[in-house]
Amino acid sequence: MSTGVPEWEVEISRSSAWIDDLLARLGWHDRKLTQSALKATLHGLRDHLDMDAVALLAQGLPALLRGDLFDGWRPGDKPLPLASRDDFLDRVHETLHRNLAVDPEPVVRAVFAQLQDRLAASEVEEIKAIGPAALRGLWPI
Repeated sequence: MSTGVPEWEVEISRSSAWIDDLLARLGWHDRKLTQSALKATLHGLRDHLDMDAVALLAQGLPALLRGDLFDGWRPGDKPLPLASRDDFLDRVHETLHRNLAVDPEPVVRAVFAQLQDRLAASEVEEIKAIGPAALRGLWPI
Protein backbone atom coordinates (compact mmCIF):
# COMPACT_ATOMS: atom_id res chain seq x y z
CA MET A 1 0.00 0.00 0.00
CA SER A 2 1.42 3.33 -1.06
CA THR A 3 0.89 6.55 0.87
CA GLY A 4 1.10 8.65 -2.27
CA VAL A 5 3.54 10.95 -0.45
CA PRO A 6 7.09 10.35 -1.73
CA GLU A 7 8.76 11.77 1.38
CA TRP A 8 6.76 9.42 3.60
CA GLU A 9 7.62 6.47 1.37
CA VAL A 10 11.32 7.26 1.84
CA GLU A 11 10.95 7.47 5.63
CA ILE A 12 8.92 4.25 5.76
CA SER A 13 11.64 2.54 3.73
CA ARG A 14 14.42 3.94 5.95
CA SER A 15 12.64 2.89 9.14
CA SER A 16 11.92 -0.55 7.71
CA ALA A 17 15.62 -0.95 6.89
CA TRP A 18 16.49 -0.24 10.53
CA ILE A 19 13.99 -2.87 11.69
CA ASP A 20 15.36 -5.37 9.14
CA ASP A 21 18.90 -4.65 10.30
CA LEU A 22 18.02 -5.17 13.97
CA LEU A 23 16.03 -8.30 13.10
CA ALA A 24 19.15 -9.75 11.49
CA ARG A 25 21.42 -8.66 14.36
CA LEU A 26 19.17 -10.40 16.87
CA GLY A 27 18.43 -13.42 14.69
CA TRP A 28 14.71 -12.89 15.23
CA HIS A 29 11.75 -13.30 12.87
CA ASP A 30 9.16 -11.11 14.63
CA ARG A 31 9.18 -7.57 13.20
CA LYS A 32 6.70 -6.24 15.79
CA LEU A 33 8.78 -7.53 18.71
CA THR A 34 11.91 -6.15 17.06
CA GLN A 35 10.34 -2.70 16.69
CA SER A 36 9.19 -2.86 20.33
CA ALA A 37 12.69 -3.83 21.46
CA LEU A 38 14.21 -0.95 19.50
CA LYS A 39 11.70 1.50 20.96
CA ALA A 40 12.21 0.20 24.52
CA THR A 41 15.97 0.60 24.23
CA LEU A 42 15.70 4.05 22.67
CA HIS A 43 13.34 5.15 25.45
CA GLY A 44 15.67 3.81 28.10
CA LEU A 45 18.63 5.64 26.58
CA ARG A 46 16.62 8.81 25.98
CA ASP A 47 15.51 9.04 29.59
CA HIS A 48 19.11 9.08 30.81
CA LEU A 49 20.32 11.76 28.40
CA ASP A 50 20.01 15.53 28.56
CA MET A 51 17.92 17.36 25.96
CA ASP A 52 20.89 18.19 23.73
CA ALA A 53 21.99 14.55 23.58
CA VAL A 54 18.42 13.40 22.83
CA ALA A 55 18.27 15.92 19.97
CA LEU A 56 21.61 14.64 18.70
CA LEU A 57 20.35 11.05 18.82
CA ALA A 58 17.08 12.00 17.11
CA GLN A 59 18.70 13.73 14.16
CA GLY A 60 20.30 10.48 13.02
CA LEU A 61 17.10 8.42 13.15
CA PRO A 62 14.56 7.97 10.35
CA ALA A 63 11.43 10.07 10.98
CA LEU A 64 9.26 7.15 12.13
CA LEU A 65 11.87 6.02 14.63
CA ARG A 66 12.36 9.62 15.73
CA GLY A 67 8.64 9.61 16.51
CA ASP A 68 9.14 6.46 18.58
CA LEU A 69 12.02 8.12 20.40
CA PHE A 70 9.92 11.14 21.38
CA ASP A 71 6.72 9.20 22.12
CA GLY A 72 5.77 9.91 25.73
CA TRP A 73 8.88 11.96 26.46
CA ARG A 74 8.75 14.51 29.28
CA PRO A 75 12.01 16.41 28.95
CA GLY A 76 11.47 18.53 32.06
CA ASP A 77 12.30 15.71 34.44
CA LYS A 78 15.29 14.30 32.53
CA PRO A 79 17.92 13.00 32.60
CA LEU A 80 16.95 10.42 35.16
CA PRO A 81 19.70 9.10 37.41
CA LEU A 82 20.84 5.56 36.70
CA ALA A 83 22.07 3.42 39.57
CA SER A 84 23.43 0.55 37.51
CA ARG A 85 23.57 -1.23 34.19
CA ASP A 86 21.20 -3.87 35.58
CA ASP A 87 18.63 -1.18 36.41
CA PHE A 88 18.75 -0.08 32.77
CA LEU A 89 18.38 -3.65 31.50
CA ASP A 90 15.48 -4.24 33.90
CA ARG A 91 13.77 -1.11 32.60
CA VAL A 92 14.11 -2.26 28.99
CA HIS A 93 12.79 -5.69 29.96
CA GLU A 94 9.88 -4.12 31.86
CA THR A 95 9.02 -1.99 28.83
CA LEU A 96 8.88 -5.20 26.81
CA HIS A 97 6.31 -6.43 29.37
CA ARG A 98 8.80 -8.89 30.81
CA ASN A 99 8.61 -11.02 27.69
CA LEU A 100 10.31 -14.15 28.94
CA ALA A 101 11.67 -14.94 25.48
CA VAL A 102 13.66 -11.71 25.47
CA ASP A 103 16.96 -11.26 27.27
CA PRO A 104 17.35 -7.47 27.39
CA GLU A 105 21.18 -7.40 27.34
CA PRO A 106 21.63 -8.77 23.80
CA VAL A 107 18.82 -6.47 22.67
CA VAL A 108 20.50 -3.38 24.13
CA ARG A 109 23.89 -4.42 22.76
CA ALA A 110 22.38 -4.95 19.29
CA VAL A 111 20.61 -1.57 19.33
CA PHE A 112 23.75 0.21 20.55
CA ALA A 113 25.78 -1.53 17.82
CA GLN A 114 23.19 -0.47 15.28
CA LEU A 115 23.37 3.13 16.47
CA GLN A 116 27.16 3.00 16.30
CA ASP A 117 27.02 1.65 12.73
CA ARG A 118 24.31 3.98 11.45
CA LEU A 119 25.01 7.32 13.15
CA ALA A 120 28.00 9.57 12.66
CA ALA A 121 30.93 8.45 14.82
CA SER A 122 31.20 11.89 16.44
CA GLU A 123 27.53 11.80 17.42
CA VAL A 124 27.85 8.34 18.97
CA GLU A 125 30.97 9.35 20.90
CA GLU A 126 29.17 12.42 22.24
CA ILE A 127 26.11 10.38 23.26
CA LYS A 128 28.34 7.82 24.98
CA ALA A 129 30.31 10.55 26.77
CA ILE A 130 27.18 12.39 27.95
CA GLY A 131 25.24 9.23 28.79
CA PRO A 132 25.50 7.30 32.02
CA ALA A 133 28.85 5.66 32.66
CA ALA A 134 26.98 2.46 33.64
CA LEU A 135 25.95 1.99 29.99
CA ARG A 136 29.35 2.41 28.35
CA GLY A 137 30.15 -1.30 28.62
CA LEU A 138 27.07 -2.13 26.53
CA TRP A 139 28.35 -0.20 23.51
CA PRO A 140 30.65 -1.97 21.03
CA ILE A 141 34.33 -1.31 21.52
